[in-house]
Amino acid sequence: PGMPVTVHAQDFPGSVQLTVAFADLVGDIPQVPLGIAMTDPTGQTTFTVRVPVDAPFGEASLRVSAGPGCSADAFLSVVGSLEAIAIDDDTVRPGQAVTITAGGFEPSGPITVMLDGDAFDALSTGRDLGSTRANDVGAVRVDVRIPRGTSPGRHFLTVNGSSFDGARDLVLSVDVSVEP
Repeated sequence: PGMPVTVHAQDFPGSVQLTVAFADLVGDIPQVPLGIAMTDPTGQTTFTVRVPVDAPFGEASLRVSAGPGCSADAFLSVVGSLEAIAIDDDTVRPGQAVTITAGGFEPSGPITVMLDGDAFDALSTGRDLGSTRANDVGAVRVDVRIPRGTSPGRHFLTVNGSSFDGARDLVLSVDVSVEP
C-alpha cells in the first residue's frame, strides 16, 4: 500500500484520455480512481500511480480505460512488505551483534535466522542464531550475534520463513565478512 506503480499502456486510440482505477479482486472495496493520462498519437503512454494507502492485502487489479468497451487490466498483489533483506554491518568479528531487517514474510509468521545455512534444507549444516516472529505486515528486525569461533572469511546470514501469502518457503540471505 502506498507504493508507486508504473503503468505502460499501449494499443489504445491515439490522443485520448485514459483513466486508471484500482480494485481488489475480492471485491471488498469498489474501484478507486487513481488518475488520468493522455495517450500519444500512436496510442501509447507511460505514467505512475500509487496503490491506495488503505488497500487491503491480496490480489488486485489496475484498470486502464479509454471509455466503455475499451479497457485493459493489469493484475498485482498487494503485500505488507517487499521481499528484501539488509544488515547494519557486513564486516564483523566473532561475538559481534548485528541487526538484520527483512520483509516479504507471512504476517506474524515464525522466522528463523541462520549462519551459513537454510532452515528449510534438512541437510543444512548452518548454525541456528535464533527465531522470532514477523510483524503484522510481514517484516522483521532482529539482532543476532555472530558466534565466537566463526572462521574468518565470507559467510552468509539467512532469514527463513513463509512467503507473504504462506504459499512457499522464503529464504533471504545477506553476505557478511568475518574478520579475525
